[in-house]
Amino acid sequence: MADNVHRFRNPAAAYATVVLSFLMIGLAYLCVVAWQDHRATARGDLAVITVLTLSMPLVLAFGIVSMSDVIIDDTGIGRAFFGVKWKWISWANVRSFRIGNSSGLSSGGRIYQSIWVVASLSGSPGSERKATVFGTKVNDREEMIRLLNQYVAKYQVPVMETSKGVRRKVDRIP
Repeated sequence: MADNVHRFRNPAAAYATVVLSFLMIGLAYLCVVAWQDHRATARGDLAVITVLTLSMPLVLAFGIVSMSDVIIDDTGIGRAFFGVKWKWISWANVRSFRIGNSSGLSSGGRIYQSIWVVASLSGSPGSERKATVFGTKVNDREEMIRLLNQYVAKYQVPVMETSKGVRRKVDRIP
């Protein structure tokens, strides 16, 4: 990583880590017990065992996404999970930021601001796609937005805000 690294953590990540750990241990225990119990397969519980086993990677993936930190530095923007960068986008490939409101199960139905990073991963303008999204539920929201606005100005990255179904260009991330 570059020298000027800024890490923004989700304040609920510690809670999510504990819950995810217990869930994964519980699923693993159920799978091991069920596989060792030969009578379970005779009763037709094999489908339940299979669903539990196949759901473990999905639970793990959800945990990694929800607990990963937002990393911003002079080379780009992305996420990190236990120090490993992923979904990394260099500033040269960032085509725009799209700002909108989101809600979901993790927010208890409350609406919060989301920032989508639109990137051209191949370098050609026609290959633009929403590469990653950052919620503003981080430990220092104001600092993250201030820093993003510095890079918006430095690299002249367009910012599009959607409000009440209307998208408009704005000078900075609100």
